[in-house]
Amino acid sequence: MNGNLYTLFLTVSILFSLSSAGQDSLPRTLLVNQYRPSKKINLKNDWDTYYITATGKNTGKIISATDSSFRLARYYKSGKDSSYTKKVRFSKRHPEGLKVKKLALYTRDTVELQLKDILVVRKPWFNNRGWTLIPAYFLGGAILAVPFLPVAAITKGSAGVRNWLQFEAVLLGISGPSLFIGTRHRKFAIGKKWKLVLQ
Repeated sequence: MNGNLYTLFLTVSILFSLSSAGQDSLPRTLLVNQYRPSKKINLKNDWDTYYITATGKNTGKIISATDSSFRLARYYKSGKDSSYTKKVRFSKRHPEGLKVKKLALYTRDTVELQLKDILVVRKPWFNNRGWTLIPAYFLGGAILAVPFLPVAAITKGSAGVRNWLQFEAVLLGISGPSLFIGTRHRKFAIGKKWKLVLQ
């Protein structure tokens, strides 16, 4: 039993060290202030950092890099769609009991971007936005509580409606500003004040 635990621990530690070594092999993408070179902003290698060039807006994870360029793995709508048939109730709109639904098709590919071609970088205000999950739940609760307005009006009258509206206002007051701030992006114009470098 101890031999199995030792083998499992050794295997997990080797896999963890290999995965962290693979992540560290990519250079960091930094925005450097040209007037104050000590001011650097580390760009997270994630889908919510946008690189805007003259030909369009690109987002994705950096999978490889050189001194003057990097390659992004992208996942985007291809502009085409697929359709499938779904069984529904017989009605005037669906006399055969079938409904055709369309789905947008997505494409995966890679694109190479030259550092000199990037005009603007958009990054979120917060690199870690996991905290926005709680305000999102509050907003969902506010939306799901809307059907209970008639129940509050029937059981408690105008006082129940007033209490229900206060509850909705508290949920919206907590979730609205938090989600607004958490989903904002900041733009950096490359060449004027900021320089994009790979380290």
